[in-house]
Amino acid sequence: MLPRYLRLMTLLLFISASTPQSLTMNAYAGLSEGIAAYQRGDYASARQEISALAESGDAVAQFWMGATYQKLGEKVEAEKWYRQAGEHGNTDAQLALGRLYYAGDGVQKDFIEAGKWFREAAEQGNAKAQHLLGMLYDQGEGVAQDYAEALRWFRKSADQGDDEAQCYLGLAYAKGKGVQQNYAEAARWFQSSADKGNALAQLNIGLAYEHGLGVKKDHAKATYFFLLAAAGGQREGQYHYGLRHEESARLEYEKGATRGDPRVYKTAFSYFMQAAKKGHPDAQMKVGAMYTLGKGVPKDTTEGATWLLKAAQQDQSEAQFLLGMDYVAGDGVL
Repeated sequence: MLPRYLRLMTLLLFISASTPQSLTMNAYAGLSEGIAAYQRGDYASARQEISALAESGDAVAQFWMGATYQKLGEKVEAEKWYRQAGEHGNTDAQLALGRLYYAGDGVQKDFIEAGKWFREAAEQGNAKAQHLLGMLYDQGEGVAQDYAEALRWFRKSADQGDDEAQCYLGLAYAKGKGVQQNYAEAARWFQSSADKGNALAQLNIGLAYEHGLGVKKDHAKATYFFLLAAAGGQREGQYHYGLRHEESARLEYEKGATRGDPRVYKTAFSYFMQAAKKGHPDAQMKVGAMYTLGKGVPKDTTEGATWLLKAAQQDQSEAQFLLGMDYVAGDGVL
C-alpha cells in the first residue's frame, strides 16, 4: 500500500486533472445549448449558457457571445467579445468585427479598421471576408483603389462559391475593371451567381441574354431572369420585367389589336410601380405616363404628374418633357 502522503498527493492530482475536464464538458454542453437558444431567438438564455466558456477564453464561444450581444442591441459588448475572438484567430468574429467598423454599427465608422479585420479573415480563407476586402479595393475605402487587387480577392472568394463575389467578378469582366473586358467570362460568372439566387446576377445575366453579350441573344431567357431578379426585389429587374410586358402589349397592338391587352399593361404597371417606389427614375416616368394615359391603371392625371415630377427631379429627360407638356395643357398640375 502507498504511504498516506503519496495517496493524498495522488488524490489531489486526480482532482486537479479531472475537475477542469468536467467543467469543460459542461461548458461545451452550455455552448451547444446556447447556440440553440440563439437560433430560436432566446438571446438572454444564449448569453447565460455561453458565458462560462467564453470567459474561459474559448474563441468560438466568444464569437457567439458577440453575436448574442449584437442581437440584444448591446453593440459595445458585441465589439468586445468579437475582438477577443478575433484576436484568437476566429474568422467569423474577424468578419463580424470588420462589418461593425465598416457600417459604424455601435462603433465609429472606420474603413481602415474594417479592412484590417476583413484581411485577417480573408488571409485565413474566409470567402465572405475575401469578397468584402475586394469591395474595399474596388471602392478605394480604407485602402488605395486597386481594381486588380479587388479582382484577386473577388476571384479567391468566387472560387469558393460566394455568390456576391461571383457577381462582382462578372461585373469586373463586363466593365474591364482590373482585367481585359470579356463578356463571355462575365456571363459565366453571372450565371454561376444567378444559379445561387443572387438577384443582381440574375439581372445581369438577363441583360446579357437581352443584348447578346457573351451569350447568344435570347429574349425568353432574358425575360425569365428579369422575373427572377424582380422577385428578389431588385428594382432594375422589376423595371425590365415591366418593360417586357409593356413591349408585349405594344406588339399585340401592332399586329392589329384595337389596343394592347389591358391585363398585360396592368402587370407592366405593377412592376413599374415596385421599382418606382424604390426610387428608379425610369420606372417613375413609366408610372407617371401610365397614370396620365390610363394604361394598366385608372386614368389620374394628378397622380401621373406626381410621379413624373419624382422622375424629373432625378433628371429623367422623358419625364421632364411630359411634365412640361402637362404644364402647357394644365393637365394634372396647377
